[in-house]
Amino acid sequence: MLKRMKLENFKAWREADLTFGKVTGFFGTNSAGKSSLLQFLLLLKQTKNATDRGIVLDFGGPADMVNLGTFTDVVHRHDAEARIRWRLEWELPRTLKILDPMEPSKKSLFSGDCLSTQCEVGLRQARLWPYHLAYQFGGTEFSLQLRPASDKDFRLVADNQKFRFRRTQGRPWHLPHPVKTHLFPSQARNY
Repeated sequence: MLKRMKLENFKAWREADLTFGKVTGFFGTNSAGKSSLLQFLLLLKQTKNATDRGIVLDFGGPADMVNLGTFTDVVHRHDAEARIRWRLEWELPRTLKILDPMEPSKKSLFSGDCLSTQCEVGLRQARLWPYHLAYQFGGTEFSLQLRPASDKDFRLVADNQKFRFRRTQGRPWHLPHPVKTHLFPSQARNY
């Protein structure tokens, strides 16, 4: 179940921080931004369902769930320099365990009943670009971040001292940006 949504720079919202219950209602005056919150969730669903893996956010068209126009139409105050950021937190229906594939005993690396994701998108050379993607689970954040002093090469980072990514030996290559706004690129698995 979706527990919480933090959102920055989307339509009327400079910042929004919502906690959800089993039933959540939005109340406010006309043009206060109530519909924008639902449009944002539909935008993410529409993007996830899009068949084009190269699309960052699917702003839609006439036949889609939402038709929001372009990035500059939806970014707060139409500021093309701003970035839209969000964090979503879920409560899982049961405890999830991630086993260590390197251990024959199948020791648990991480476990928990909450999962969250965060993303940041903005314009880069007039194209929509995913700048950051991270998942938090079991007390650790796993992220795909731009390398320092780079404008297109990414790296995998885990903020847990007990865990680190192991890179396949051989000729190193650079990781591309996140796929859409919710997937590490397939190269991350091979990396």
